[in-house]
Amino acid sequence: MDQQMLFTVKRALLHELDTTLQRSCHQSLRDVLTDLRIRCANVGPDPTPDEVVELLLRNDILTLRAAAPMARLRSSLDRWHRGSLGLCERCGAEIPPPDLERDPMRSRCRACEHA
Repeated sequence: MDQQMLFTVKRALLHELDTTLQRSCHQSLRDVLTDLRIRCANVGPDPTPDEVVELLLRNDILTLRAAAPMARLRSSLDRWHRGSLGLCERCGAEIPPPDLERDPMRSRCRACEHA
């Protein structure tokens, strides 16, 4: 996947994260990051998207809610953190960019999804 597409998918995932946090936890991503800054002295004022994901995963922010959308989002952020975002979790093939644009949390290619 090219860097521009990866950037687009990551941005869409952060937007989905913000929306899900507001819906499920009544907190925005900005609120969560502010809380993390207060708790963790090593968090700079403007963490990169990759640092945001690492902080959320390391501090188990998304495990507090077990709702299916939150679990799916956490799985997507885990793949982001591991560097496998955009790759099928079953066969390892690249998920077509149009499919990721429609659903940035997609974890399987079409062939594996229908297998």
